[in-house]
Amino acid sequence: METNRIDSVVNSDKSLNIRELLLLFLSKWYWFVLSVAVAMLVAVLYLLSTTPIYTRSASVMLKMDDTSGSSSLISDLQDFGGYGASTNVNNEILALKSPITMRKVVEQLRLDERYTMRSGLRDIDLYKESPIIVAFQNQKCKTCSFEIKLLRDKNFELSEMKVDKDKISKSIKGSLGNPIKTPAGDIVISASSLYSDKFEGKTIKYAKSSVREVAKSYANRLKTDLGIEKGTIIEIVLSDVSPKRASDVLSGVIDAYNEAYIEDKNQAAIRTSDLITERLGALENELGNVDSDISAIKSANMVPDLREASSLAMRESAENQRRIMDLNNKIISTQYVRDILSSNTLSQTLPSNTGIDNASIERQISEYNNIVIERNKLVASSSENNPLVKDLTNSLNSMQNSIRQAIALHLSSLNTQLSSMRRQEVITDAKISSNPTKARDLLSHERQQKVKESLYLYLLQKREENELSKAYTSQNTKLIMDPDGANSPTSPIRSRILMMALLLGLLIPGVIIYVKEVNYTKIRSRKDLEGLSVPFVGEIPQRTVTKKLPIGGKEEDSNTVLVYDQGKDITNEAFRVVRTNLQFMIGKNNNRVIMLSSFNPGSGKTFISMNLAASFALSEKRILVVDLDMRKGSLSKYVSSPRVGISSYLSGQTDDWHSMLCKVDKHPNLNVLPLGVIPPNPTELLMNGTIENLLAEAKQEYDFVFVDCPPVEVVADTSILSKWVDMTVFVVRAELLERDMLQVLDGYYKDQKYKNMCVILNGTKLARGYGYGYGYGYGYGYGYGYGTDENGK
Repeated sequence: METNRIDSVVNSDKSLNIRELLLLFLSKWYWFVLSVAVAMLVAVLYLLSTTPIYTRSASVMLKMDDTSGSSSLISDLQDFGGYGASTNVNNEILALKSPITMRKVVEQLRLDERYTMRSGLRDIDLYKESPIIVAFQNQKCKTCSFEIKLLRDKNFELSEMKVDKDKISKSIKGSLGNPIKTPAGDIVISASSLYSDKFEGKTIKYAKSSVREVAKSYANRLKTDLGIEKGTIIEIVLSDVSPKRASDVLSGVIDAYNEAYIEDKNQAAIRTSDLITERLGALENELGNVDSDISAIKSANMVPDLREASSLAMRESAENQRRIMDLNNKIISTQYVRDILSSNTLSQTLPSNTGIDNASIERQISEYNNIVIERNKLVASSSENNPLVKDLTNSLNSMQNSIRQAIALHLSSLNTQLSSMRRQEVITDAKISSNPTKARDLLSHERQQKVKESLYLYLLQKREENELSKAYTSQNTKLIMDPDGANSPTSPIRSRILMMALLLGLLIPGVIIYVKEVNYTKIRSRKDLEGLSVPFVGEIPQRTVTKKLPIGGKEEDSNTVLVYDQGKDITNEAFRVVRTNLQFMIGKNNNRVIMLSSFNPGSGKTFISMNLAASFALSEKRILVVDLDMRKGSLSKYVSSPRVGISSYLSGQTDDWHSMLCKVDKHPNLNVLPLGVIPPNPTELLMNGTIENLLAEAKQEYDFVFVDCPPVEVVADTSILSKWVDMTVFVVRAELLERDMLQVLDGYYKDQKYKNMCVILNGTKLARGYGYGYGYGYGYGYGYGYGTDENGK
């Protein structure tokens, strides 16, 4: 029974838990209404005082592989490590939102200056809408701020000036367009194109911040994101109180990035041009040296072209070989003719066409052969003694001698030519043998000449390309989507703020009520008594007091018995249910003396004693109610607290207790034995045995005797009286008794400390709908307005 009411709800049926929790909240509806009203009011004030923030975004695509506008030499050098690898998207994102890029935007758009004007509960930013323009002629501070109140006739007054960290209390007056001296420097405030008379009397706040800090702030607020993980499209997002300024900043960032990119490319082109010019100068010198070396080699060998000279020598050598062979052939042919001529007779002709390259000899041989033929013809027809034959013989001899001399001279000429050709061949062979060494030296120089010449031509071409690239360099980004965004602010979102305020307004009291319920340790309803071994006879709802006692009114006015004949309200029905349950417990037993007690003072046992006795009296039973709460005498107030009562009887001042009985209006069967004077020694009076006789006599005369006793844990009176009563009714007051005391109550019952114990729950609240008995079978809709009040009455 130590668990609280919420715990019991959690352990029961889930639908019932939610229902009872909702009923609990509904019973406190006014707290929810008040909380929602306060939350909505705070939300409205927040919306009215908070400057709305707008979001603008733009999308750009990086030209990662675009080499147009840059020197192709740079691309060629990239392959050799002369320049970095291709552009990295993440690096470009960092460059796009770098403070250096943003600083250019801040300076260009003058974002370090801000104009604002109060409107309602918040400041309105006047970006490009300010009626005035502030210009420093000589600035003496890093940061400053002041208020400009526009007066009539284009006059103004500066106030609330703050220069760096110093506050200036002095105000300064001036007129638009005329310079004024201030602690921040000489300032000229002039009217813009938007200035009009409607701004007279208005106050405009001006603030100038550090360019560096403003750039850093915008760089931190600028958000970039890749549209596709491996793509090159970048989305740029910026939030600002001015949507136009956010769009301008995004456009400025893209332009500044492209300008920086183009500047970097141009710087690279300039550096490339310088490098090419330097290399061309060096190559010119080197080519001049190589040309000089080649010229020296050719001059030293007296050949314009070494290769051609080598080829000529080879051809000359071949020609020499051919001519030598031809001379040898001619010498052999000549010698053959000479040999034949030496052994030849006059009757034999000499061979013709022998290959002797001599026309005279060939003619002589031809003539010689003709004469031989003619002589042979004469010899054949005559004899050798024929004078004609003899003349021909003499001619032949003479011609042989001439031919021999001619052949000898010819052989001498041929040998001379052969010797000359052989000497020429030696010279030619020497030239051929020296050519490889000369060719090697010349080839080395010519190779250098070709390499340097090709590189020189290459650099000349690239220099022209580089010059063209400086004239046109394309941007590195392509704008996909212009800066744009919704016209409604992204922060604060009205619907979301109001919804949050509504939810908080409902949640805060709900949480407070729930936590209060969870931590509430007192008994509230019949559910808290479930599990007790003590019989439960009913519950009495708390009385709703509709009017207070008048000033000077008597307390007795509220001590009225509420149970009466024909009573149909909830209080009457509750006491009838308790009466019925007690009658079931009493049964046929002779349990006529019923004691009512409680754990706590203020539990309402006196109220229950009187009204329960009245309900029994309405059933035609003779009822006696004895006030034995001898320290307070609360029950006696129902009969106007007479001065003579049971205290006089117990103390021996009188022997007739019947004379002290009091009647109750509208209840003829109900008698009350009041306390009388409150005695100083109530415990001793109860222990003298007189009360036992009184109760025994009353038991014989009345159908039921109800004894109103003090709380059991306060004094020992209840324990003394328990010996002479037949039944004990414990009154448990809702929202007064701690749940821990239920274990004690259960222990009393199990130990039979008090006779025939039962429990009545008093003071349950009707408004809860779940806390007392009418919700369990006797709430018949008769209306309500009475019952026990908060004090148990």
